[in-house]
Amino acid sequence: AGLLRRSPAEGQSSLALYEELVRGRRVDLRQHITNRENAISLYNALIECSIKSATQSVKPAVMKLLTDMQAFGFSRSRDFYADILKHLVHSKLYQDALWLHDVLSADGIVPDRAMYVGLMGAAMSCGQDQKAICFFRDVCKLGPPSMRTYMTILRVYSKRQDWRGAVELLDGLACAGSVPDALVLNTVLGLVVSSSRIDIAEKVFSKWRQSIDVVSCNILLKGFTQIACPEKAEQLLQNMLKHGPPPNIISFNTIMDCTVRALQDAPSSVPMVGAEEAQPTPPAPGKHSRAQRAWQLLDQLIDLGLKPDRYTCSTIVKGMHIAGCTTGDIDMAVALIRRIGIEGLASSGSEAAGGGPQAQGDAANGRLLEVLFNTLLDACVSIRDLDRMAEIFKMMEHCKVEPTSVTFGTLIKAFGQASRLENCHEVWKNMQNAGVVPTIITYGCYIDACIRNSDIAMAEEIFGTMVRAGVKPNAVVYTSLIRGCAHAKQPLKALELYKEMRSRGIAATTVTFNSVLDIIARQLADPKKLEEVMDDMREADIAPDVVTYSILIKASCNAGQIASALTLFRRLRSHGLNFDDVAFNTLLLACSKAEKVSDAEEIFQEMIDQGMTPTHVTVSILVKMYGKAKMLNEAVKLVALVSDKYGLQPNLYVYTCLIQACVRNRQVRRSWEVFTSMLGAGVVPDAITYGTVIYGCIYQNKLDVAMSLVRHAYRVPPASAGPTRDMQAGGGSDAESLMMLLRAPAKGRQVPLQGDVLRALSTALRRRELAEVVAELDEITGSGKLQPKGSRFSAASPASAASPASTASPAYSATPSSRTSAYSCAASGGRTRRGSFGLSTE
Repeated sequence: AGLLRRSPAEGQSSLALYEELVRGRRVDLRQHITNRENAISLYNALIECSIKSATQSVKPAVMKLLTDMQAFGFSRSRDFYADILKHLVHSKLYQDALWLHDVLSADGIVPDRAMYVGLMGAAMSCGQDQKAICFFRDVCKLGPPSMRTYMTILRVYSKRQDWRGAVELLDGLACAGSVPDALVLNTVLGLVVSSSRIDIAEKVFSKWRQSIDVVSCNILLKGFTQIACPEKAEQLLQNMLKHGPPPNIISFNTIMDCTVRALQDAPSSVPMVGAEEAQPTPPAPGKHSRAQRAWQLLDQLIDLGLKPDRYTCSTIVKGMHIAGCTTGDIDMAVALIRRIGIEGLASSGSEAAGGGPQAQGDAANGRLLEVLFNTLLDACVSIRDLDRMAEIFKMMEHCKVEPTSVTFGTLIKAFGQASRLENCHEVWKNMQNAGVVPTIITYGCYIDACIRNSDIAMAEEIFGTMVRAGVKPNAVVYTSLIRGCAHAKQPLKALELYKEMRSRGIAATTVTFNSVLDIIARQLADPKKLEEVMDDMREADIAPDVVTYSILIKASCNAGQIASALTLFRRLRSHGLNFDDVAFNTLLLACSKAEKVSDAEEIFQEMIDQGMTPTHVTVSILVKMYGKAKMLNEAVKLVALVSDKYGLQPNLYVYTCLIQACVRNRQVRRSWEVFTSMLGAGVVPDAITYGTVIYGCIYQNKLDVAMSLVRHAYRVPPASAGPTRDMQAGGGSDAESLMMLLRAPAKGRQVPLQGDVLRALSTALRRRELAEVVAELDEITGSGKLQPKGSRFSAASPASAASPASTASPAYSATPSSRTSAYSCAASGGRTRRGSFGLSTE
């Protein structure tokens, strides 16, 4: 036996000698080996030698030797089989090990604990999981298994994603009076969390709290992150800080990640449908507050002496990208990167804290840093800050992070937004010189930058280059080109691009269809083409959305088909579809033009019922409508309602429309009251407002008030002399209040009045033979001798005074449909100071 174990060569020769003796000479070993232990040692050595020299299964050789033992009457013990099993497992002959179990069972031998553990491992290595579980149960029958044995069988449950079996395993351990160690517990927790059963993980965590360590807590935190539940994550963190185990950097990084994922569900500001281009806006309050929590966690971990790593920085920047950010947020992120440093960005503090799923290779680290810097660059683009973008790009180079197509695309997007198209061309050349291959997204950014800067020819050239480079255009690129043609007033070319896109088999999106429909509705007014595109939309199985229906409603209104537009609107509202303020205002304007007051009031009520707040555009449209319909009291009530209920104070446009309504309804004194309220609220009148009030004064023969308005408009101090002949005020308290305000020094720049207004006033003054006042008027306006221009502006003509809109400049005489952008600008940027709007509705 000793010779057999010396070397494989000697073993082979010994096996050959054994074969010669037993098979060739038919020697009966019983006559030569009388000691059973010697016989066991001999055959054990022969089997070991066979195993060591084997290149494949040794079952035939082992079976032959076992048969010889039986023939010679040498009994086999459990220790004998245990040695053979150990050799088979050590030599990774797992199938032979399982076969040996069948042999020893037939021999009446029951394995001991160590043999069952070896058989369990062999079964697992052969993929016979159920047999491995059976062997584990045999181990349990012999007494509580070791934690190492539990860890071994848990590999089976992890492989099968059998979280129930793993949890039952822990329950069995409890029944045996044992307590799992942290490694076993964490394996079960990890399996349960990976199966998204966070509720079960919480129960397991609570039941075995005496065994938990920081890894256990981090696994549960990961589960809370999966379901984006920052409240539970925060609660666990507080327990760790108060009762232990102390959190590590992975704990804080995981809670930050949980907070960032919860940003997806936080309230956000949604841009109004129909806006042609989103303007940079501050972060939504709900999201911003959650994003700030990540910064608070950063401060907390630093206070605990922990060092932030690249995952900390990456998670915070991801939150900035989701929630929106300010320049301060970007500055803090840059400061954090500098604090971590190049070495810190290259090696994770998380790995030093215990590894785990965050431990990645060099390639993954490079990808992480690339995403980190590209996200920061994109954040700078979102707030349109080129200076900070340049600083981050320098940091990117300093950290030796190679720019990718995403980087170049972001830079092109930023310069395009800043109207610096030459820089876009320069970035594109640098990308080509760097050997970076542009993707469809990079091409899209470049094309969009050209379109944004009204260079359609260049956009088409880039599009051609993309096709020649073998990059297949997608719906986004085609939609950008179609919109560019729309802005360039080239609707036919836009339709050609749409047809080309369809012929190439590129599936159009809802945005594409809506863009084409909008072009047809705005620039072509072709119902047939509109119907063709709608047919394409149905064929593509794309359901129209609120934008689609808004475009169709607007097209019907533009075509004068108010009844059709109203029918479609009512049908869609009955189905619960919500419209934006643009759609409502379009319908209101159409009803106003068609003098359908009751329909307009119905639409306005629908707008209120939908929960929308009326805008200044909405109020302006309705006030004009009521003025035309001789319903001045309703106009005044509306303005007061919107002011009291929604806090929307009248702006310049609303005040002007209300004054026009007063004059149109020959309620000149009430127009003075509105104008007085306007001045009291701090709203500065423009030429149209002044002109409308002056026309009313001419109609009422209140020329002294009209001249006071002229002086106020041109910022000329009030006349010191009293009223001249035939210019007595006699206007009551309303006129006195207005005159008192007009006598106060006016601030700001002059407001030059329209020539038609000045001529009308000059004519009225001449008829009253007020030459001195005419001279003053000429001197104030600097226009020389104002000649009458026909009888249109005669003060004796009520119609002319009652219709100031007919002589207003295009800026005000234009309807809101053609002035939507102007009204929207006024509604967003022309907010007034709150003041009393005490108008009588009687």
